[in-house]
Amino acid sequence: MTKEKDSGSTLKLSVSMHLVRSEINHALQNALSQLDNYASLGEGEGDSLRKLIEEIRQLHGTFKMLDFRAGERLCEEVTEAVRRTVNTGIDAAMLEACSLALVHLDKYTELLLAGQSVAPSLLVPAINRVRRERGVPPLPESVFFQVNLRPRLSIPPAIPNLRLPFRRLRQVVQFALLGLMRNTDKTDDTLHLIGKALAALEKGSSGTLSWPFWRVAKATVEALRQPEFDLLPARVSMLSALDRMVRRLAETSGAAFQEKVSDTLLKDFLWIVSLAQPGNELIDDVQQIYQLGGGVKEKDLAFSRQSLSGPDRSAILSFVKALQQEIHSLKDLVDRDERVDSYTLSDQELAERLERISDTLTMVEMNKAAEQADRIIRDLRSGHRDQSQVAEGIVRIELELQKLELNRQLTDNATVDPVTLREGMIALVSEGVSSLLTVKHAIAWYIDDGDKSHLTSVVHTLEEVSGAVTFLEKDGLSAILDDLAVFVRDQLLPEDKSAVP
Repeated sequence: MTKEKDSGSTLKLSVSMHLVRSEINHALQNALSQLDNYASLGEGEGDSLRKLIEEIRQLHGTFKMLDFRAGERLCEEVTEAVRRTVNTGIDAAMLEACSLALVHLDKYTELLLAGQSVAPSLLVPAINRVRRERGVPPLPESVFFQVNLRPRLSIPPAIPNLRLPFRRLRQVVQFALLGLMRNTDKTDDTLHLIGKALAALEKGSSGTLSWPFWRVAKATVEALRQPEFDLLPARVSMLSALDRMVRRLAETSGAAFQEKVSDTLLKDFLWIVSLAQPGNELIDDVQQIYQLGGGVKEKDLAFSRQSLSGPDRSAILSFVKALQQEIHSLKDLVDRDERVDSYTLSDQELAERLERISDTLTMVEMNKAAEQADRIIRDLRSGHRDQSQVAEGIVRIELELQKLELNRQLTDNATVDPVTLREGMIALVSEGVSSLLTVKHAIAWYIDDGDKSHLTSVVHTLEEVSGAVTFLEKDGLSAILDDLAVFVRDQLLPEDKSAVP
């Protein structure tokens, strides 16, 4: 998956979803309301469940139109779960699973529309919780990941006279997996052990059809060792498949190297490698061969994953407003201290107010803003109060709160607010589509009656759209539009008709 394809598909979905945003929000809120009605009124409320199914089906149709596969699948799972229980009633566990799935879907669409880094895999845990209550197997994390599993690559020749201690290798893998399942503090050490075992298995598989898999598996473990990665339960379960494969190798004395490896497991491993940061020779090589290097990364998904598990939008906004009021009050006191000679804001009172703000920010893991407050407090405690630095620090804290209110993080070196940038890109695409429709109609009219006056503004419009898509980093499309503009100007129009009157 190339960067252009990944970012392009995300932008396309964001733009399309923006157009039907109100319909999606309305259907989601209605669905959640029906679940609340059922939970409060009891099992006799089959009508609420039927209305819920209708709302979910409406959402499913919208997501299908948008080609939002993860949203479609979540709606299908919830619909199937509710449909089976319309007459018998939903138990508490299933009700909670369906509610959580819809809440996660609501938050996911918010993050997507806000321009935050997301991936369909973020919805898989919520989908699997519904599936677990239905008694069906979970979906893999990579279920929505698209990748070519059969790229062209050269398999190294077999190493002569190489004998591997398969049983010992399996013991190493089992020991490491047990450590991961127990959630020990030596996570990196246990992953390192698995990596060493996989390095031996990669050598043993040289010259066989399974060599690409073992190389990808080794790259997967290297990726999981990166500090950005969360070792989620699904990922530990994924690694446990290695134990079964090594056992099979031990039983066949290595002959299983010639057996076909599960495509699902290979895709699971490639998904992890695609999330890894470049810079590791093995990871870079696998990402290049399978074209994985440019998509969303694990570090980008960490905040989004936390947002899905955290409080909903209304709770965040309530918290932000309360803290903003506290900061505004503090700003007024600092301003009054600066302007009114008869009023003095003591260092102790200022430090105490900032400590309350810092403690609150720390509780919600806004560590950067909390550290800003702590620096001012340290200066005040040491008797070095700089009024301009105090004012600047408070403003910076306020800006961090505004970022939280937007439900996203801004990069430290960003020159443009990414929310504003994304909104601008959406508007740009919308205007470009409208302009191209105008060009299409003008050319159609020219073909119908041969009147070149229809083409008067076509060249100028094409050049404008070309400039717009250049901003969107679509150089190939820009070149096509430029060629089309040249053709219209040189072949269809006389020279005096090439400019806009």
